[in-house]
Amino acid sequence: MKKVKTNKTPSRSDHATDKSPVKQTKKSKRPSFLILIVALILIYGIYGTIGPYIGNRTLNPLWQNRFSTTGFYNNTDLYGPDRIRMLSTFEDSNVACLNAIDSAVENLVICLDEFAETDVNALFTGALLNAASRGVNVEILLDGTIKPKQQPYVKALATDQLITISEYRPIQPLLPWTYHSRMGDCFLVADDRLAWYSEGDHFSNNPQDQWDLLIYNSLANSRQSALSITSELKNYHISLWNSRQTERLTNASLADSDAAKTADELKKNWLDKQKDRLELQSAHNNYIAETQATKNITLIKNPVNDANKEPYVWFQFSRLMEEAKHEVTILTPTIAFSPAMLDDMEKITGSVEKVRLITQTPEAKGAYCKRSDYRYNRSSIINTGLQIFETQHPQSNNIKALLIDHNLTALGSYGWDLASTYTQTASALVIQSEELNRQIQSDSQSLIEESLMVRPDGQYNPSDNLTPLESTTWHKVTQFIVGFFLQFFRTLV
Repeated sequence: MKKVKTNKTPSRSDHATDKSPVKQTKKSKRPSFLILIVALILIYGIYGTIGPYIGNRTLNPLWQNRFSTTGFYNNTDLYGPDRIRMLSTFEDSNVACLNAIDSAVENLVICLDEFAETDVNALFTGALLNAASRGVNVEILLDGTIKPKQQPYVKALATDQLITISEYRPIQPLLPWTYHSRMGDCFLVADDRLAWYSEGDHFSNNPQDQWDLLIYNSLANSRQSALSITSELKNYHISLWNSRQTERLTNASLADSDAAKTADELKKNWLDKQKDRLELQSAHNNYIAETQATKNITLIKNPVNDANKEPYVWFQFSRLMEEAKHEVTILTPTIAFSPAMLDDMEKITGSVEKVRLITQTPEAKGAYCKRSDYRYNRSSIINTGLQIFETQHPQSNNIKALLIDHNLTALGSYGWDLASTYTQTASALVIQSEELNRQIQSDSQSLIEESLMVRPDGQYNPSDNLTPLESTTWHKVTQFIVGFFLQFFRTLV
């Protein structure tokens, strides 16, 4: 008997069974697509953060060959136009800054690397508002990390039309490369007559004692006023202000409904404090008596472009050190050298009789990434031949200086690391003054007394008066591991 073939009509359940593998295939593709999107976002974020800063630029060989250190020295018996006072405590520096603002008659130009909401900065803001009410034109350049549109003191400043505000390299979350290549400078110039120059972080949440400077132009209001370093600082401010990295902020976009009230309160607070504290009244200052003469002051600075910069500050420092006759002393809380910088240091230690580095032990608190990098590369720095002294204080400081022989001193925002060398707009003032050099030599000697000398094997010379600052083995191991991974993007630290 033949079997009858029947055409069976598929049931709904059969259709469901047949199509289910297709649906499963589509579902299985979705996670792969999401993983791809996440991977692309991560690649964009990582490369956007690190990519523009890979590799270190070098200076134009033609510029290097033409460079000479003769411009840093005044070989005559005459003094230059600038007189200075070193401000070795935060309080002295803050009072000098406020006095400079209070003395302004026509204009103030200001660069700020940080600007936190603190009582100190409230006084600073009140002093600026009071200056503007006297008819002083104020130009303030803020680094993008300050986020001025969210800062109440900046909003208060924007209530006065004589105060103009710009932002250097605003941070844009979707453009990760904007988080780096910051403005590291902090200074103020009043009427070409006074300049207050800081090593940085003065207006942060945690300001520290450091070596800031007050500069008095003894030729102010004369035809030779432009010979002063105050003119150089103003020109530097102009170059930053007009940079393509800088965005002009309109007062209307900053000031909100509460800004006017805040401005009135800050201005009143300043006037009340000034009335009660004689040192805040600039009329009592005698800048000739309070300052010392200098032979010459030279401003050196990095370019203002974004991403990698040519190492102008480091190159000039290295040449000055290499041509020293007797001794060089470097003071910095943290230090980092690129391979090219290590080569330069070997040349310097080979040509100069005495080259010292006074820095902090990697066991000190703060600046964890910088200290991790130092621990990882410490042996390379020791091998350059530097005579290294490590202070054994647990607390961090912000003292930075370069002493060359007995008459040249450099102070500034340059931080003796790869960020200050290759990515930030760091600067320094190179000052020819035996008196200033002697003063800092004396202060550095007190730091040496609180330090232990590092031997070629990395151990300390024994001392009867000082014991090494210790940390746990775990802390040392994690620092070394972090230091290893930092080698891939050291210029950002």
